Amino acid sequence: MRTIAALAVLLLLSVSLGGCVGGSSDVDGDETSVPDPGNDPTEPEGDLAGVCLGSHQNLAQHIHPYLTLSINGTSFGAPTDLGIDTEVCPGAMHVVHTHDNTSKLHIETNDPVDVTVDVFFRIWGMPFDSTRLDRYHVNETHELVMEVDGVVSDEWGEHVFRDGEQIEIIYRERA
Repeated sequence: MRTIAALAVLLLLSVSLGGCVGGSSDVDGDETSVPDPGNDPTEPEGDLAGVCLGSHQNLAQHIHPYLTLSINGTSFGAPTDLGIDTEVCPGAMHVVHTHDNTSKLHIETNDPVDVTVDVFFRIWGMPFDSTRLDRYHVNETHELVMEVDGVVSDEWGEHVFRDGEQIEIIYRERA
């Protein structure tokens, strides 16, 4: 049921944002390439994206950063129950997951470990790096900016989540 609800939220975001999540492959003419299907950057490779938790008990780490995506001026957070009861973690939770759509992420691990932004996007299944956010590509007219607590960061997927921080990933027209 949660999977169906998550898919419904993704569909609504896709329609309302004109292609950010699984929508049209041509967003204001901004897409510059199509990824090689043999090189899927969202496929978990035995890292934290594939680790599952059965409960909220006996955790070594439980933090709450906030992540907002902004696409051409429209902001949104991750869908409700992202990373919960997935094909990889049936009846369980990934180490990064959501319980609502408020931009609040739940980072929970059984051992003290650094969890990066890349882990979150791999769980979501959304390609992300310094050149793209899903179907939105950096090009001559558009840029991608990542801010952590209001300061521009160039760490991208390597950024380690910290409790209470505000991360905003912004796709916009170049100034």
